[in-house]
Amino acid sequence: MDAEHLVNYSSEEFDTLSQSQQEEITNNFKQAILYKMKEKKLNIDEISEEAGYTAHDLSALLNSDTVNYETHAELQRLLVVVNHFIK
Repeated sequence: MDAEHLVNYSSEEFDTLSQSQQEEITNNFKQAILYKMKEKKLNIDEISEEAGYTAHDLSALLNSDTVNYETHAELQRLLVVVNHFIK
Protein backbone atom coordinates (compact mmCIF):
# COMPACT_ATOMS: atom_id res chain seq x y z
CA MET A 1 0.00 0.00 0.00
CA ASP A 2 1.55 3.27 -1.10
CA ALA A 3 0.62 5.81 1.53
CA GLU A 4 2.05 8.65 -0.56
CA HIS A 5 -1.13 8.56 -2.67
CA LEU A 6 -3.45 8.97 0.30
CA VAL A 7 -5.09 12.37 0.52
CA ASN A 8 -5.66 14.19 3.80
CA TYR A 9 -9.00 15.93 3.52
CA SER A 10 -10.26 18.84 5.56
CA SER A 11 -13.65 18.53 7.24
CA GLU A 12 -15.32 20.57 4.51
CA GLU A 13 -13.68 18.59 1.70
CA PHE A 14 -14.53 15.26 3.31
CA ASP A 15 -18.18 16.24 3.78
CA THR A 16 -18.56 17.03 0.06
CA LEU A 17 -17.55 13.49 -0.94
CA SER A 18 -20.12 10.80 -1.60
CA GLN A 19 -20.65 8.11 1.04
CA SER A 20 -18.87 5.54 -1.13
CA GLN A 21 -15.88 7.87 -1.60
CA GLN A 22 -15.71 8.47 2.15
CA GLU A 23 -15.81 4.71 2.77
CA GLU A 24 -13.09 4.06 0.19
CA ILE A 25 -10.81 6.75 1.62
CA THR A 26 -11.35 5.53 5.18
CA ASN A 27 -10.65 1.94 4.18
CA ASN A 28 -7.52 2.97 2.25
CA PHE A 29 -6.11 4.67 5.34
CA LYS A 30 -6.89 1.63 7.49
CA GLN A 31 -5.26 -0.70 4.96
CA ALA A 32 -2.15 1.48 4.73
CA ILE A 33 -1.78 1.57 8.51
CA LEU A 34 -2.29 -2.17 8.91
CA TYR A 35 0.02 -2.97 5.99
CA LYS A 36 2.84 -0.84 7.37
CA MET A 37 2.42 -2.25 10.86
CA LYS A 38 2.54 -5.81 9.53
CA GLU A 39 5.33 -5.19 7.00
CA LYS A 40 7.61 -3.58 9.57
CA LYS A 41 6.46 -5.88 12.40
CA LEU A 42 5.46 -2.92 14.54
CA ASN A 43 4.14 -3.67 18.01
CA ILE A 44 0.54 -2.53 18.50
CA ASP A 45 1.28 -1.63 22.12
CA GLU A 46 4.06 0.78 21.10
CA ILE A 47 1.96 2.33 18.34
CA SER A 48 -1.09 2.71 20.56
CA GLU A 49 0.94 4.24 23.38
CA GLU A 50 2.58 6.76 21.04
CA ALA A 51 -0.83 7.62 19.54
CA GLY A 52 -2.49 7.97 22.96
CA TYR A 53 -4.70 4.90 22.68
CA THR A 54 -4.97 1.62 24.49
CA ALA A 55 -4.20 -1.35 22.25
CA HIS A 56 -7.88 -2.29 22.48
CA ASP A 57 -9.05 1.18 21.38
CA LEU A 58 -6.57 1.24 18.51
CA SER A 59 -7.74 -2.16 17.34
CA ALA A 60 -11.36 -1.00 17.60
CA LEU A 61 -10.60 2.09 15.49
CA LEU A 62 -8.90 0.04 12.79
CA ASN A 63 -11.77 -2.45 12.70
CA SER A 64 -14.61 0.06 12.99
CA ASP A 65 -17.17 0.52 10.23
CA THR A 66 -17.64 4.16 11.22
CA VAL A 67 -17.15 6.57 8.34
CA ASN A 68 -17.05 10.24 9.28
CA TYR A 69 -14.56 13.07 9.32
CA GLU A 70 -13.52 12.44 12.93
CA THR A 71 -12.50 8.88 12.04
CA HIS A 72 -10.69 10.12 8.95
CA ALA A 73 -8.79 12.70 11.01
CA GLU A 74 -7.78 10.08 13.60
CA LEU A 75 -6.58 7.75 10.86
CA GLN A 76 -4.52 10.58 9.35
CA ARG A 77 -2.93 11.18 12.74
CA LEU A 78 -2.36 7.47 13.30
CA LEU A 79 -0.64 7.10 9.94
CA VAL A 80 1.78 9.85 10.95
CA VAL A 81 2.56 7.93 14.15
CA VAL A 82 3.13 4.69 12.23
CA ASN A 83 5.37 6.49 9.73
CA HIS A 84 7.38 7.87 12.64
CA PHE A 85 8.26 4.33 13.70
CA ILE A 86 9.31 3.36 10.18
CA LYS A 87 11.73 6.22 9.50
